[in-house]
Amino acid sequence: MGLWSTATTFATIAILAVASGRAAAQPQTLTLMVAAVAADVGIAPELLGAIVWVESRGWPWALNINGSLLRPYTRAKAAALVRARSGHADIGLAQIHYPIWGPVFGLQPEDLLDPWTNLHVAAVILKHARGQAPGSGGGLGRYHSSTPWRKWGYARNVATVVRALRAPRLGSDRAPSP
Repeated sequence: MGLWSTATTFATIAILAVASGRAAAQPQTLTLMVAAVAADVGIAPELLGAIVWVESRGWPWALNINGSLLRPYTRAKAAALVRARSGHADIGLAQIHYPIWGPVFGLQPEDLLDPWTNLHVAAVILKHARGQAPGSGGGLGRYHSSTPWRKWGYARNVATVVRALRAPRLGSDRAPSP
């Protein structure tokens, strides 16, 4: 799939995020960033895009602190919340769990509020997780958890979004079904 086709496919995610009032970045920007990072790391762009949708609905400053999802309206507010928790949070577009992955990548918690950095870290984690269980949805689920019931449920959620992204689009001359 070419970059333009991929960008068109990811526009679906971005449009859904904008329509819900939850996107802070321009849809084309997020779409192209996801496609570029996926190509750079060697994973399917729909897969990375689906993880972004499942994890944060495309909100770059999303935080999960002690099981509570927060959506600060600015990067500065998100950074203040992360600093107050000493980095004990899942951070950004792909909800990177900082206590585990921050030290592995040599990052500060605030670094993961940068969409480009967050997507690169997520793509590398995903590639590693899938390498641990090649040819299986379990590798996809390991991005989220190694606990069997959690990883399989997560894999199903992401796979559902991937299928939606890959579904054929209606032509402009056809009306959508009721």
